[in-house]
Amino acid sequence: MRKSGVAEKYVRVVQDMYERSRTVVRCAVGQTEEFKVEVGLHQGSALSPFLFAVVMDQLSEEVRRESPYTMMFADDTVICSESREQMEENLERWRFALERRGMKVSRSKRLSTCV
Repeated sequence: MRKSGVAEKYVRVVQDMYERSRTVVRCAVGQTEEFKVEVGLHQGSALSPFLFAVVMDQLSEEVRRESPYTMMFADDTVICSESREQMEENLERWRFALERRGMKVSRSKRLSTCV
């Protein structure tokens, strides 16, 4: 958040929100015991999409290109290229950039080139 220029007071507010976070899982038969949340964003929080976008912006800075070659929608990223070979190369660059920072990359069900 700091690298993205978010004011320090907001960084601290978010840190406070996530410090010592606990939750339960509810389902039709009841709910679990409360447990500590150690990774991820708060489900259902209006702030989570913003935080995810800030993180993805920083993690993909070295590989991201201008639209229409790179487009992000919620937690999906569209990577367009002019050839299949270029697409494979770009996908591999993205995978390396994200995985070396601890993220897991799920490859698309469909790989096609933009016209």
